[in-house]
Amino acid sequence: MKFLTRRKPSWVERFSGGSLMLVYVTTATVVILAHYLVTSSPAWIGTVANWATNSLPNWMQAIGTVGAVFAAIWLATREDRRRVEESVTRAELTAIAVHRRLLTMHLCTKSCTEIMRIVADNSQGVIDHDVFSNAANTMKKLNVMSMEELRDLIVVPDRAAKRIAQAIPGIKSAILHCEAQAGVIFTNKTQRLAALECIGCLVMVPEELKEAHMAVWRYMNAREPIENWVM
Repeated sequence: MKFLTRRKPSWVERFSGGSLMLVYVTTATVVILAHYLVTSSPAWIGTVANWATNSLPNWMQAIGTVGAVFAAIWLATREDRRRVEESVTRAELTAIAVHRRLLTMHLCTKSCTEIMRIVADNSQGVIDHDVFSNAANTMKKLNVMSMEELRDLIVVPDRAAKRIAQAIPGIKSAILHCEAQAGVIFTNKTQRLAALECIGCLVMVPEELKEAHMAVWRYMNAREPIENWVM
């Protein structure tokens, strides 16, 4: 999969995408060369006139064909550039909209994981029957990214969209697990086992969300002009 990467465009790319510039240079070269041949020696006049009568139409047709090819390439390049600009704009707008939600998701899942570790490491035999229902209710309040938002974030570097997509199933599994444990009469051992299962659902979720949030934050705060983004 291609990602948008940053580099400085060349001077050719900055001049109408590069392809049209080549047409300009070629045409100017032909005109200058023809002018030199005609004016450098009178002997050339007859030769040029004969050439213009017999071969010029064929040459003009060939030049027109080449020009049409370059024009098609330039139009395709311009269309590709427009799509890139649209992708970058959507990604920037989506990054602005979701970066706080990503931070909230990271902090929430990290907090739930730490609480479950405390429960799993409980050596005092303290039983808290509400710990799982509280964790489920907390994670259910999270506003996770939609599939459309994830598609818009594909262009963000460091696999941000993939990290978020991998974290969401873990959150949903942890919610289902915690809801299933709500109202269960625990012993110390069964409570610890349930906490370990919840940790297994959330394994790597906080870290993935942290990395995704940092990638989105860096992308959102990039100040480089949009014309320096290319495929």
